[in-house]
Amino acid sequence: MARVRTRGVEDIRLVRRVSASTLHAHPRRQTEDTINSFPNYTAQIAHPTQPNHTYSIHFIALFSANPAAVPVIATHGWPGSILEFIPLLQHLTQKYTPETLPVHLIVPSLVGYGFSSPPPVDVDFATKDNATLFDVLMRGLGFDKYIAQGGDVGSLVARFLGELDACKGESGTLCGGLGVLR
Repeated sequence: MARVRTRGVEDIRLVRRVSASTLHAHPRRQTEDTINSFPNYTAQIAHPTQPNHTYSIHFIALFSANPAAVPVIATHGWPGSILEFIPLLQHLTQKYTPETLPVHLIVPSLVGYGFSSPPPVDVDFATKDNATLFDVLMRGLGFDKYIAQGGDVGSLVARFLGELDACKGESGTLCGGLGVLR
């Protein structure tokens, strides 16, 4: 039987201080406008090895009309979010038209982040599970081959994606190395 986990915080005062600091540093409406300036999607994905578990995966995507475009999935770190990729998304949309864009860029929110589903409390959910769901997402979008990139925790997701047949290359940056995986 899987162990039962709960979510929550012990000190609400800490949450209030962090929230106030974050709201001051990152005006919410401005951040919303920035996120909404790109195409946002959600996909309902059934986990192939967790019966009765379907996850809503939020992602930003730039789809190219260029037939030679390379599909790339870029995964964020912890405690990051899709906001890490806003400068890249802005650069690509300013430099290229949909006809000349050299990549199909898919930027998903990890499970438990942003607008994606929270992790389940009745079964274990690990980094590799994000990779499994993201592979289903990429193949569901019609990409039978793709490249994965990730930073921090996202680099671990990219590494797990790199073990799958559809992922033809991976790149990741993680300070501290990968010794925790072995």
